[in-house]
Amino acid sequence: MKIKFLVAVFLFLGFNAYSQHNNVTAGAELNIPSGNSSNISSIGFGGYVKGELGLSHKFSLTATGSLTSFLGKKFLGVTSQTLTYLPVRLGLKYYPSENAYFEGQVGASFPVSGDSKTALTWSPGVGTFL
Repeated sequence: MKIKFLVAVFLFLGFNAYSQHNNVTAGAELNIPSGNSSNISSIGFGGYVKGELGLSHKFSLTATGSLTSFLGKKFLGVTSQTLTYLPVRLGLKYYPSENAYFEGQVGASFPVSGDSKTALTWSPGVGTFL
């Protein structure tokens, strides 16, 4: 019952959303680990798929799914293992003008390989349209 309700709400928002902010994109990403993760890796890379649903002329909801690998760091002759995660994030995008935006996302990264646990993931963003 809850699933049907959520699908109905999503469809309603989708049909009433502002079309200039509804889109799906895919691409490559470069990741910089933070916190304790920076002790075992200095860089990560992967790919993502992001959906955007316009709520108004100024705001959009975003949802992103990625596949990211963090390369192991070498320390005292020992290289830590490469870790692969599946991050899932939800966020809000704000358009202060027609050609610029600010974005924040937060979610969880689920381990695909390596000895690790589910971790908090976040990503700030700023951009412009050319």
